[in-house]
Amino acid sequence: MNNSAHTPGPWFTSLHEHLGLGEWIIGPGKCSHVGTVTTGFDRPYAEADARLIAAAPEMLDMLYTLLPYLEMAEHDECYKPGKVADVVRSVRALISKADSGADD
Repeated sequence: MNNSAHTPGPWFTSLHEHLGLGEWIIGPGKCSHVGTVTTGFDRPYAEADARLIAAAPEMLDMLYTLLPYLEMAEHDECYKPGKVADVVRSVRALISKADSGADD
């Protein structure tokens, strides 16, 4: 169901030293990368940021997988009225943001 044009996961992170700073390399393969997060005193969360970026393709795929199930539960009377619809709208907005860059 995923219509995204991104490189599918899994993506990887690896730590390298460059100019005395640590750099978290992020990409779809061990030998190719699409981004770098530099560590240092001003970047205490660099490793966590790199891991989050690397997990993004798999998280997007999971949103595509979950969306039909959420849509089926949208009118289920077991849930608080409107709550599942709010979640469906949020998931659709996140997918749109990831796929098209739109901030719906």
